[in-house]
Amino acid sequence: MLCLFPLVFGACRQDLNRAPLSPASPSDLSGRNWLSSTTTAPFGGRAYHSSVVYGGKMWVIGGWDGIQPLNDVWWSTNGVEWTRATDAAFSGGRYWHSSIVFDGKMWVIGGFDSVEALSDVWWSNDGVVWNRATDMPDSGPRFCQSSVVYDGKMWVIAGQQTYDYLNNVWWSTNGTSWNQAVDYAAFSPRVGHTSLVFSDRMWILGAYSDYLFFNDVWRSSDGAVWDSPVTTAAFSGRADHASVVFDGRMWVIGGLHDYTDNLNDIWWSGDGVNWTEATPHAAFAGRQGHTALVHRGRLWVLGGTDGAGTFFPDVWHMP
Repeated sequence: MLCLFPLVFGACRQDLNRAPLSPASPSDLSGRNWLSSTTTAPFGGRAYHSSVVYGGKMWVIGGWDGIQPLNDVWWSTNGVEWTRATDAAFSGGRYWHSSIVFDGKMWVIGGFDSVEALSDVWWSNDGVVWNRATDMPDSGPRFCQSSVVYDGKMWVIAGQQTYDYLNNVWWSTNGTSWNQAVDYAAFSPRVGHTSLVFSDRMWILGAYSDYLFFNDVWRSSDGAVWDSPVTTAAFSGRADHASVVFDGRMWVIGGLHDYTDNLNDIWWSGDGVNWTEATPHAAFAGRQGHTALVHRGRLWVLGGTDGAGTFFPDVWHMP
């Protein structure tokens, strides 16, 4: 399901839990070998949630379970045992939002509540109590955007506003006042992309817009001027994938390609131009709307959906 008004999907798949992880001892950073921490995490099957690492824990925030937008927040230190911090974090459930860690707090920006794009910004320093920084930022309502922390600022990049795809970029140092870096960036309007910070730049990887799935790569050192080191990366065009910086490389994980092809391939790059396929088929099922994190020296993949009714309550790690 792309960043369009949602369909109602079926129930999630249930299996058995795996044993807790031993302390991290990375031995295989190839991206080929993935282990299951659990296939029945108590946060349940969900997609289009957000995840961050904060306070030595992995966090799962909101999302969509195929029935309704979610308003809960969960945390774990090992990927197996999960604790619900709250089931009423915000003013209502949301998905297709973005989350970052900035100024010693977790932040949640915008999203979609199944009716309209949301414009609020929330923060928390414990995952239990959430405080609204603003209800209507200058950047306006949006969902399916990406967010990063760069140059001492929080950034919001592109996304969707009702039916319009955006290619503007905004930043803030306090979550309340937002400043526009550029109204029409060099990259095309887009949704379902990912962003990260690597080699002292902000990067955009892939996206969807106007019936096309992109495999382009964009970068910027100021949020205003963007250039593309490669317009057709080796990985296929995709949206609602996950990306992360791990082991000194940028990684692209799964996503949706051509509406029906949910991918479970893994790609990495040390320069954003040359991309290596670690594996065409990871151990986990093809998926979209999942998240990826780096925690305890491991690369993690959490949740997602196959777009056909299965919402995954699973957690995977490498190595």
